[in-house]
Amino acid sequence: EILKGAQSTLYGSDAVAGVIHIITRKQSDKPVSVSGTIAAGSFNTYKVSAGVNGKIAQTQYQLQYQHLQSGGFSAAHDSSGKGDFDIDGFNQNVFSGSFQTPLTKNLIWKGNMQFGRYKNDLDAAAFLDEKDFTANNTNLQAGTGLQYKTEKFNLQANYNFNRSFRSYLDDSVYISGFNKFSTQDYTGRAHFAELFGTYKFNDRAEFLAGMDYRWYNTDQQFFSVSSY
Repeated sequence: EILKGAQSTLYGSDAVAGVIHIITRKQSDKPVSVSGTIAAGSFNTYKVSAGVNGKIAQTQYQLQYQHLQSGGFSAAHDSSGKGDFDIDGFNQNVFSGSFQTPLTKNLIWKGNMQFGRYKNDLDAAAFLDEKDFTANNTNLQAGTGLQYKTEKFNLQANYNFNRSFRSYLDDSVYISGFNKFSTQDYTGRAHFAELFGTYKFNDRAEFLAGMDYRWYNTDQQFFSVSSY
């Protein structure tokens, strides 16, 4: 479902220009419902996912795990044609969960969390191979929200926290670039809170107002030893 223009602002202050609304698999009314998939593809790529969802009393929940790995291919182009560029693969694991439960007839409490970690191999440049350059990435997202809804009035309050960490290590036993050894670490944190509400006068007129608060912080560290 694609919502264009102002109608998308029902989904928050970041949705002024439009929203692509993805309708996921229907939530099960059973206490426990299990699903899973296994897939394989080229470059020794494998994907495995497993999930459980259901409804206990009035609380709906969903837990999901996904593993994705690939032998990969060289990210750099071997313009010399020697064919000695190593392949650059990756390994990723993601765990996510969400829930929602009614506190009263008109008030719903929601929560969600996602934690992901992946490791991949890198090259020195677009045409320069590197056999021992790796990147590790971890990301944590967590959020909670309240929704109060009546026939004409809808009020939502949401909070989200995001922490991302990236670490690059080039311990060049194999040296093809400028650095003999380098480490790079990046840590980012973001807080986002919003409060917005809508009031429906009739089928053709609706009033929307809200506000949000954002806070960002980053720490960065770089160390290298050159070939000279």
